[in-house]
Amino acid sequence: MITETVKIILFIICALFLAIVLKSVKSNLSILLIIFVSVAAFVFICTQLYGVLDFINTLADKAGIDDQYIGIILKCIGVCFLGEFAAGLCRDCGENTLANNSEIICKCSILVIAMPMYIDIFNLILKLWESV
Repeated sequence: MITETVKIILFIICALFLAIVLKSVKSNLSILLIIFVSVAAFVFICTQLYGVLDFINTLADKAGIDDQYIGIILKCIGVCFLGEFAAGLCRDCGENTLANNSEIICKCSILVIAMPMYIDIFNLILKLWESV
């Protein structure tokens, strides 16, 4: 994993130098290059996360945690990563309004994704309240 990470970082640095040169000639191409390299790096790193996901699932199984909750948490983490990635790209392109919208949409999506957990927690609180 270390060598792959070094390769992708070097790829990003080379793209940065190329983007700086292109910015003076054609700023549109520079932005497209940055977006392309960013998406390629993001896709690459996402493909490397399968081992981590397997490890988390193994730990959850050993701890007796419901798969539904692990799925919800992982989806929320994924939405956070995607939202931060999209917001960063928007800010790099000078579109702060789109970046803010991306962050708001992700926060709302997390609320919706996690709703089953909220319902279960609320029901647990009600059961505990009734037994007191």
